[in-house]
Amino acid sequence: MANETQWNVDLPQRAVEALLEGDRNKAIEQVQREQNLNREDARELVASFILSQPAMQAKMRVVESRAGTHWGLL
Repeated sequence: MANETQWNVDLPQRAVEALLEGDRNKAIEQVQREQNLNREDARELVASFILSQPAMQAKMRVVESRAGTHWGLL
């Protein structure tokens, strides 16, 4: 358990796993399914999570730079 990261947020585990893989869209879809939210609300929840986690922000910036996309949350 020492190597396992625990997130103190209301985000489904599969969504967190998708974010750890760098897949923001998959995380949004997972939040939509598991919490029965529309896409906009799910996107806001995922964005809030990313913004609350400095390490996650850095990871998403790296993924974004490799993909050549900019999702404009920061």
